[in-house]
Order: sequence, then structure tokens, then C-alpha cells
Amino acid sequence: MAEKKGGRASKFAKRLEAGSPRSRAAEVPAEAARASLAEESGSGESFAEAAKGAAASARAPAKPRTSRKRGARPQKPVRITVDLDPDQHEFLRDYAYGHGAKGTAVVRALLTELSVDADLDARVGERLVGR
Repeated sequence: MAEKKGGRASKFAKRLEAGSPRSRAAEVPAEAARASLAEESGSGESFAEAAKGAAASARAPAKPRTSRKRGARPQKPVRITVDLDPDQHEFLRDYAYGHGAKGTAVVRALLTELSVDADLDARVGERLVGR
């Protein structure tokens, strides 16, 4: 074991010695299978079958799956970054302030309008062709 100053073992070395919960859990069913085989010698059950049965009985009961309905829990928003000209930024800031909103709320409202208004979609599409 790795030692630190003063004779104390490092946390990392202790963790390595102890092993992970997953590796310790794998040992328990195998030991249980060996014990049950020793008790039931002559039952005709192979070690592999006994180990599989012991592993299945040692597992915790599975949690019931619950379906997530849309709208039940809001999805995590996706962050984007937009570079604006100083004039565009000033316009957005002034517009949002004049309406008592934040700039992000204005951009979200514009995206919503763009998705539902065919005329606005066409006008924005025309601007994009020239770029």
C-alpha cells in the first residue's frame, strides 16, 4: 500500500485495495453459488447453473420502468452563442428594455413567430439567400 507522510495511506491506495462495489458484488454471487453447490452436492446441477441462479437471486429487484410523458418534465435547454454587431446588440437591448423583457425572451419570441408565420419565414429566407 502506498504510504503518505506520517504513515497514513492515501485515499487512492485504500480505494484500490477495497475494490469497486461492482467488483465486490460479482464476488458475492460466486461465493453463494459455491456454498449452495456444497450443500446440494449430487443434485445434478452444474456449477454454471448454480452460479447463474445465485446471481439472479442476489440481484436487487428491478425498478419499475416509468414512461416519461412529454411535458411532464421540461427538457434541458440548449445554449447557443450569437455574435451581433454593436448596432444589433443596442437595438435588441433597447427593444427588450422597452418591453420589460430580457434579450433572450425577445429572441425566443422571434423564433416562435418564425416557426408559425409563413410570410415571416419567406422574408427571412430571402435575406439568407443573399449571404
